[in-house]
Amino acid sequence: MDKHRNDSLCTLDFSPILYVLRARNPSLSITFNLSFDTILWYHWDHGEWLEFAGRAVPWPTDEHQPMGYVDISDLMAPPSEDDVAYVTEHLEEYWTEKKMPQNRNIRDGLLDESPSNWRVLAKNYAVKEPLLLRCRMKEQFEVYRRYRMGVGEKDRGE
Repeated sequence: MDKHRNDSLCTLDFSPILYVLRARNPSLSITFNLSFDTILWYHWDHGEWLEFAGRAVPWPTDEHQPMGYVDISDLMAPPSEDDVAYVTEHLEEYWTEKKMPQNRNIRDGLLDESPSNWRVLAKNYAVKEPLLLRCRMKEQFEVYRRYRMGVGEKDRGE
């Protein structure tokens, strides 16, 4: 995945697919890699840096160096019982409201770091609450599964 926007990581499009793939083939190894290169490159080369405090500023002087992709597969793992317990106890507001907390600002947080630090910090900027993300992904799959079962029953006339 190459993130193009600063908002939270959206898994709604693919989380049900992950669960179906894992159920069909438990030995299947699925990896997720994430990059912020598109976001960081845009802001690195953007004209906002050329004008600062009413005068020309020659920063950044270096060419943008890509961070590449970072493995975030553990963020996409099914939630454990401990994950669910933590989310229901400490993140009740987000769990009951069916929302994710505002993500850390990728541009503001990473632009003054080096590409090697971007790689180290990537998981922290991918999503603010990884355990909540895992629980949400499972919930998204359950909604999908109920919908598919409901559609199947209607199609059979049941």
